Amino acid sequence: VALSLSTEHTHRLGFYEKELFPNSGSYGRSATIKMLPYLFAAHWTHYIDNHRIGTAIMARGVSPQCNNMFLQSEYNNRIVSNLSLAKTVAGEVYYGFTLSDKLTLTTTLFATSTLDDCDVIHYYDDLADQYVDCVVSGVDTFAGGIEAKANVEWSRFFNSSFMVSAFTSRYTDSASITLYADANNAHIATSSSHIANYKTGVPELAAYGDIEFSYAGWEIRAALQYCGMRHISPSFVRRSERIIGHASSTEHRTLLMSQQRIDDAFGLDVTLSKWFNLDKFSLGIQFSARNLLGTNNIVSGYEQNRVRQI
Repeated sequence: VALSLSTEHTHRLGFYEKELFPNSGSYGRSATIKMLPYLFAAHWTHYIDNHRIGTAIMARGVSPQCNNMFLQSEYNNRIVSNLSLAKTVAGEVYYGFTLSDKLTLTTTLFATSTLDDCDVIHYYDDLADQYVDCVVSGVDTFAGGIEAKANVEWSRFFNSSFMVSAFTSRYTDSASITLYADANNAHIATSSSHIANYKTGVPELAAYGDIEFSYAGWEIRAALQYCGMRHISPSFVRRSERIIGHASSTEHRTLLMSQQRIDDAFGLDVTLSKWFNLDKFSLGIQFSARNLLGTNNIVSGYEQNRVRQI
């Protein structure tokens, strides 16, 4: 069982003065942001011969990242309003099996829920025709699924590792968006983003397998990876009431609200290495080839906050 309580004081220290925010608006020390993050965690395991079962739970409150505490951390001392801890509750249940050190198997069911997360986005807003600092608050997410992994010793010289996971990772509620003019901190608009039930952009299917040969200092490993159910990370801005309210047609609104799926990704990596024991030290030489198949689907993506076609 673990319990942690702490206090965090954060401030920005500007070494230069920006003309748009003279004096203490950009130069010198900002006001201090005080947070009280916490963590509670508990873990239990029970062994029965070669079997083990267990569970773990965790609850925590985490301070926002420093860049998300200010409207523009590079040149503006203005602090984001109504900052709060991002609260996470997580739990898992697992089963493990070991057979004479030749086979180790672990299967885990897990779930994680996060509330009140936040983000600050900087972009050129097409409706306001100016650069803006966008504060996204009240971001709620959920992730849950199953993972299985195994280590196998086939013989004295051959061994393998395997992993497969399947889960869902989604936004669970609407988020609030507040826009400020980057030039003078003027409030532009406050809107709600219809982000609920959209995928966060994390691959929801993943698999890995390798085989390794070791003998007399030589090691050869071939590894195959797969990522599926991949989607582009969604934009809070595109799904805000402020944007979709200007949709020119049903098709335009559908386009703004849709989330693109990208191709599954496969990768094959090969590594060859040799270790030499030279009296008091060892020397290793390694050659590796990543994405040996040369496939072009190992990419990720995100949606633009711009909505005009340029």
